[in-house]
Amino acid sequence: MKKTLLFIGLISMIFSAEAQQKGKRIWLSGQARNVLFFDQYSSPADSISPARQNSGHTMVDLAANIQPNKNTFIHGMVRVRNDYGGFWSGGVTFDVRQLYLKGVLANAIRYQIGDINYKMTPYTLRNPEHDLEGTMLNYTDVYQEILDYDLFYDFQNSWRQQGAAVDFGLEFKKFIKEVQFNGFISRQNPSNFSTINERLYGGGNITAVQSKYLSVGVNYINMFDLLGTATDSMALLNPVITSTYELKYEKDKYKASLFGELGNSSWTMRNDTNSPQFNDFFYDLGLKALWKPMGLELTARYKNVGARFFSPGAQTRRLDYSSVPLSYSRYGNDQTARSIGFLDLLRDGSIYNTTLNTGLGAFNPAYGNASPYGDATPNRQGFVVGLNQKDKKKRWDINAQLSSLSQITGEGTSSLKSYMDMRARANLYLDKFIGSWKKQIKLSAAFWMESTDRASNLEFEQVNLDNQSIDVALDIEVMKNGFILGSYRMLSSVGNDYLASRNGYQEVLNYTRFDNNLTETMYMIGGRYEFSKKSSVSILWTDYDMNHQDGVTTSFGMNSVAILYNLKF
Repeated sequence: MKKTLLFIGLISMIFSAEAQQKGKRIWLSGQARNVLFFDQYSSPADSISPARQNSGHTMVDLAANIQPNKNTFIHGMVRVRNDYGGFWSGGVTFDVRQLYLKGVLANAIRYQIGDINYKMTPYTLRNPEHDLEGTMLNYTDVYQEILDYDLFYDFQNSWRQQGAAVDFGLEFKKFIKEVQFNGFISRQNPSNFSTINERLYGGGNITAVQSKYLSVGVNYINMFDLLGTATDSMALLNPVITSTYELKYEKDKYKASLFGELGNSSWTMRNDTNSPQFNDFFYDLGLKALWKPMGLELTARYKNVGARFFSPGAQTRRLDYSSVPLSYSRYGNDQTARSIGFLDLLRDGSIYNTTLNTGLGAFNPAYGNASPYGDATPNRQGFVVGLNQKDKKKRWDINAQLSSLSQITGEGTSSLKSYMDMRARANLYLDKFIGSWKKQIKLSAAFWMESTDRASNLEFEQVNLDNQSIDVALDIEVMKNGFILGSYRMLSSVGNDYLASRNGYQEVLNYTRFDNNLTETMYMIGGRYEFSKKSSVSILWTDYDMNHQDGVTTSFGMNSVAILYNLKF
């Protein structure tokens, strides 16, 4: 630890001296954090696993920000981390967390090289929310803030990649107001110079803004292997091309728009005689209307996504169900791998994905079966209707969505599955109803219900899976910048389904029966104190229980006390 502090101190002095000489064009920024978890485990069928387990870490991210001239900016960040139990620098690690250079060429073209955060449309490149995120409440901003920061999820659904990006625009005097150009290229995996080719992912979009009423765009993206970087002659080729449009109209009291995206994808493995070639299309068309006096917004969409539509940048999932949670990764007398649960979603960054997949990753139907790959989930058609309302006096806000979807083609049978997904969440600011009360009292609630059905005369083809969750949270400011937190969460999943198993060519090999009888509950109570907008400490107690009956009853509970300190500078 002494070496770490000496390293940070030396860098700080050097940058401070440089900043004084060059007029504050070099400065330091970063984040510091301390996290401690004290877990207590219990299970009636487990006499092997230890009853208590402690974990945590101390971490400092130190970034150098350099602006050598008005058109260039350089950012480099080093992470110093010491996991709980590491003494005398034995557990300290040094990592380069991020490094990039960005600037402007000829006062017109913006560029960035190195680490980039990039997104396009929901069907080309978009980092969708993880399972249940739309219905889970953030009990404290600290948990979500830590995960989003560590995984680079805090850039509005963008994916963190390594590569280069450029964008520029052209303005016109007549007919067209502006044309915007964006493009990028990123490295997905390096060549090993023998059998594995370099894999790249790139594309861009052109958007023409005709006026404040109309804009249209064309998007192209492609994941491909670069032949010649290894001896392997086979190469992946997965291009996706789409077009978007938005037609808007606005008056004093209302605003309306027609919007949509449509396109197609192609997937093949070049120079492989055994590889199939898949071509499929999609369209997603909708309308949106806002009634300004009430803050009421209505959205309605109809979508059709082909069964063989493949788009890695849009279908890669955040949650990685092939991973095992860090806390009590194995449990029971048989020491079986523990499945991901509520508690892990809140605090375990190792179960989340940070790279793009070339295939459809595994998912848990109990946590979302209608659209496990976001809007770009293949083999889906149907309606999605949304309703949002925000009170002008900021006393409440409400969000609700109903999806009625079905398969386009059957999976292993001519019968089709149908999906109904209903979710709603609301925030009620009770302090706004009390005229003399100055401190925040926030009551939040969320509800989710989903059903999957497939009717058939053959019993082994029948599907009936019902999921639902309830989430309630109370956030009370008891003193200036001091909050008491309380929450309750419950999920249940009962029924069956059939999940597809695919090979490396994206072909379905077989279907595995999924039987589920799951109940999860979690209580949480704690407090948070905010020293400033950039610094806070939280102490949280959690009581978590999972009961899973899948032929063999699995039941366990975990009590956890967490201490979290976060500082930005």
